[in-house]
Amino acid sequence: MTVFMLTPWEIQKHIAKQAQEKRLSLNFSQQTLSDRSGVSFGVLKKFEQTGKISLESLLKIALVLGTLEPILN
Repeated sequence: MTVFMLTPWEIQKHIAKQAQEKRLSLNFSQQTLSDRSGVSFGVLKKFEQTGKISLESLLKIALVLGTLEPILN
């Protein structure tokens, strides 16, 4: 399936799932990622559940997870 066949909501959920999987692979709790990124625990929890997040918060999370470079390329 290509990205062009996905709705914005499906893309949001996919990004959230990828971020959650990366967080878990690093053995970070939600609280740990929240503390390291400066994104509130509530925002992080909502992001992982719904995919909704501000661009600034997404970038902060990506920086801590080591996934910022693909976003910039």
